[in-house]
Amino acid sequence: MSIQEIFRSEFLKPETEVNFTAIHKLECEEVLDNLGYIELDRNSGKQTASFEQLEEGISLFRQEYDLYKLDFHKSIDRFGTFKSHLLSEEELDFLHELSSLEGEFELHHYPLKKIGQNPILSRVLNWRLGILSIFNKSITNQLSNDLTKHLNLLGSWCNISGHEQIIELLGNMEDLSMAIAKQDFYPGSDYRHLIYFKNSYRKLKDKGVKFTSNKKRFVSRLPFIPKESQNTLNLVRKKKVPFDSFQNDQLHQLMTRLVQIRLWLLGNYQGKLDNDLGPLSITGIHSLISYIHESYGGKQGYKMSDLLMRLGNDKWVLNVNYLFKALLPVLVRMESDKKMETISEEFSTIINKLEKEEDKKEVLKVIDQQIKTEFESPSNRKSKTRGGKRLLRSIGRFFKRIGDFIKDGIKWVIESIKNLFKWFKNGIKILVRELKKAFHMAKTALSFFFSKRIVKSQNTNSQLITDYDFNFDSLTTVIGTDKELIEEHIRKNRWITNALEEVSEFLGAIISIAIKIAKGPMGWIQLGIEVIKYLVDNKFHYNRLSLDLDH
Repeated sequence: MSIQEIFRSEFLKPETEVNFTAIHKLECEEVLDNLGYIELDRNSGKQTASFEQLEEGISLFRQEYDLYKLDFHKSIDRFGTFKSHLLSEEELDFLHELSSLEGEFELHHYPLKKIGQNPILSRVLNWRLGILSIFNKSITNQLSNDLTKHLNLLGSWCNISGHEQIIELLGNMEDLSMAIAKQDFYPGSDYRHLIYFKNSYRKLKDKGVKFTSNKKRFVSRLPFIPKESQNTLNLVRKKKVPFDSFQNDQLHQLMTRLVQIRLWLLGNYQGKLDNDLGPLSITGIHSLISYIHESYGGKQGYKMSDLLMRLGNDKWVLNVNYLFKALLPVLVRMESDKKMETISEEFSTIINKLEKEEDKKEVLKVIDQQIKTEFESPSNRKSKTRGGKRLLRSIGRFFKRIGDFIKDGIKWVIESIKNLFKWFKNGIKILVRELKKAFHMAKTALSFFFSKRIVKSQNTNSQLITDYDFNFDSLTTVIGTDKELIEEHIRKNRWITNALEEVSEFLGAIISIAIKIAKGPMGWIQLGIEVIKYLVDNKFHYNRLSLDLDH
């Protein structure tokens, strides 16, 4: 069996491509929906977009990008496309960066006038405001007439006045939530540093979360809020201030949404983004505390009752200031010194540390099952998902800890991996996306090296049919005598030769890996992990290969 046949039979399986195409489509839907190129409501019956809608949205994005690409610090080198009606991996990376809420895209470096002139930048600002729920609801390529009013209102709650600073905070939800939490007074708002909400305790128990209020612990954390707000809580508890009196306050709604967004960015909340802290929100907080106990040590003593207290029946109060100013910053202190690029890379390191072959297979089996679960019904995802730089930084300590204590036994390793995916539910989605990209990269590399390429002249019937053998020598058939065609072929040949020099080491590594591990049901997972690891080592600069030749 030839090398390319091994790839196709063991790695490039049709069912794998179908699964990855489904994941890729969902990823395209997410970023296009974020920036208003398509309209989806994942919290209602309309869960997915048709390929026709996607093609229309992608076409609009490409038109806007082609007209305004000089405004961006990097250009998109389209390394092929996943499918003709889907975004390329490079376009996905670009749109993920634009819609990041973790400070990745520095929109504040553009003057507000410039943002208004650029339809893509306008979409980014509208997305940042729109996700906070109390401002623009629709994401379009034009700024709202109320934009200045919205920025000024948010600035008054953060105690800043410069639009550039406000736009910068809008691009980093961690900084925004902290900026609001540290203020003692909020002009024009009745918000009092605590979130009052209703939540079914029975539904919470159905989620497997056990909770017992501890008034003493909760009160001990109240110094994180001003005395006035502590007094308001006492009045609410004594029913001298109506429990529902805060529900319609804009800042109260915003802070409720920020709790969900912060948990969503960390990957341990997958409910709909709304203004209601339901069982999934509380479960997300519970997962966060469980993770801190496991990775940082229970000595820190964080408990749910530090943050939450039941006021009777299904009425609750959340000390959001303590969450933003004390609990979530623990994750920053937990971050490992080791730079973490991808989940795949970390799993690869763990697997390589295991000495027994059966242990390696057992860990891969756990990962494989998680991936299969994700593949079973990806279209049923009803809410936006996210897991960006903060998620990777947060779980970095987990991998460091599991690496240090791997000697404790394979059962401990497997249980920890299961817990990781339970705590950070977006972790498996990120892993699948990484493997999807590796799959696409390997497939494109195979196509480049092993398929025939036809170079045709535009005005005559002349054509060249060329391919490459394992020694990377060009084998060419000339049909006709078009001088221009031959010159064009020579030019492309030189260009491809330069590209081959750059990727030959990478391809050799892939082939070597494939020969060793291509057999078996989990071969493609291992290959995907190794390819990702090779990519993040910066040994393969694939953007040089814009494969625009005809197949």
